[in-house]
Amino acid sequence: MASNATAVKPQYFETIWAAFSTIGLNNVLVGLMIAGIRGRFSAVILVPIVTSAACAISNGLYYYVSFSDAPAVNRAVAYAFSDFAWLVQEGGLPFYGYAILAPILYGGEHAIYLTLFWGCIFVTVVVRVAIAVVDVLFTLADDPSPTPLAIHLTMVNRLHLGYFIPIAMAESVNAVFLLKKLRTTLRSSISGGLKGGKLYRYLIRSAEIRLASLALIGIPRSITFFFHMVSGPLNPVSQIDLFIYTLGCLFPIILFVDILASRLVFAEESAAKSSNIDSVVLVDHAISKLHPSASQTAAGERHDIGLFAMSHIERDVGGTNRKRFAQKSIEERNWM
Repeated sequence: MASNATAVKPQYFETIWAAFSTIGLNNVLVGLMIAGIRGRFSAVILVPIVTSAACAISNGLYYYVSFSDAPAVNRAVAYAFSDFAWLVQEGGLPFYGYAILAPILYGGEHAIYLTLFWGCIFVTVVVRVAIAVVDVLFTLADDPSPTPLAIHLTMVNRLHLGYFIPIAMAESVNAVFLLKKLRTTLRSSISGGLKGGKLYRYLIRSAEIRLASLALIGIPRSITFFFHMVSGPLNPVSQIDLFIYTLGCLFPIILFVDILASRLVFAEESAAKSSNIDSVVLVDHAISKLHPSASQTAAGERHDIGLFAMSHIERDVGGTNRKRFAQKSIEERNWM
């Protein structure tokens, strides 16, 4: 990827790598603020925080590799850690969907999901390790002549074609299973006599937008990176690649917005349910003051209706305690 130190070394904040690191650091601080507002950490919020920290580290190390006068061994070690940090930054994004899905799937569906998801992650890790090996060997050779640089660049660019695609596939797997689960739960709640919650509809839209956003980042990068250049003037495709990578650095902001918006929708749903319950209690109290016998009759009717609705939902959504727990987890696990 990088050539060795150039004749005129730019200062750190004169380079684009400093801008990428600053974006990552800013995202980490935003994530910590959101965690403080929510009052707790969860796997969902840790994903954008960790990937943003990896963004800051990887790009800072890349500047060290590219522009420092350190020995080749030192730069090779820094390159290896930089590649690992890039793996965490880019390959870690699908774990946002994984943190939501893993606790709410069960049985064969759970096994199929884990097989597909971890298969994509395994391919991503293997390809990234291969890229790191090529980078380290090139750095240890410490040969700035055009031929080794061209060979290194060609190998790395081709390997990245197999690196970005499984990341996009992992997020696609998340979207397919999450949308299926949410739509099944939404249909079951409607058929059970309840309104389809705003939270379910929001999560469906959120999963669709997240998938589209990551696809617009991952798939084009697998194409533009193939023509990536790091020495000499950047060609238009390389500039487009850097633009897309910048969007990838900013992607955790989308996840933070999703977390806050989900919490807001969940709070609105809870407040609406609480308001309905309070209204029923007030009506019961008023009736009991005026007509005690009518109050008992009305309460009995509501009790019968409640039992009917609950048994209907348990047949359609539940069936087992684990299914009911899965539905509750969608509502409460990550948004409270």
